Amino acid sequence: AKWSQATHPNGWPNGAHFSPLVIATHAYKYKMWSDMTRASQGVEEVAETGAEGTLYNEVMMMKKPGFVSNVYKTGMVSTPDGDTSTKIMVQNMYSMVSLITMIAPSPDWFVGVDSYDLCGMDGWKEKVTMDLLPWDAGTENGQTYRLENKDTDPVDVIMRITPNSNSDIGAHANVTFATVTFTRGEMITTMTTARTTT
Repeated sequence: AKWSQATHPNGWPNGAHFSPLVIATHAYKYKMWSDMTRASQGVEEVAETGAEGTLYNEVMMMKKPGFVSNVYKTGMVSTPDGDTSTKIMVQNMYSMVSLITMIAPSPDWFVGVDSYDLCGMDGWKEKVTMDLLPWDAGTENGQTYRLENKDTDPVDVIMRITPNSNSDIGAHANVTFATVTFTRGEMITTMTTARTTT
């Protein structure tokens, strides 16, 4: 099951969608976002509004010191049952991948991948499919699928939203919101909210 009114009925919003994905291939020392850390300005903007420009620039700045290999943007997933795909390149010391997209509309909720290594002990992984659960960026208050809430003061850390969360999303926080598939060969990354794309 993926994000739909049937699987996540509490407070179902009009215009539900996912923002454009920002994807980075990088070395193990780089973090786009991570559990129990504070969101960067770019991550905050993606989580709150879906605007990806600042985060894209933040990631690009990490290319010069050698922490990031490439950064990519996809189109918006305009419906909860839509999907998007793009080709990415991983190589040698840049075998990690991270990505983020806003659960929209919402205060500061998102799904993503934090520093997943596409190269294992036996070499490059042929195919990996991951179910994505919701995260809270810790930057804006709000319990419903709504934009324009008060800022969290002081700013909190990024945390996984759990069934104990006092929000519309909490009751079904352990139900998959999206699925991402990494496939070796053409290096196609597909994020789908309705099905696993091969």
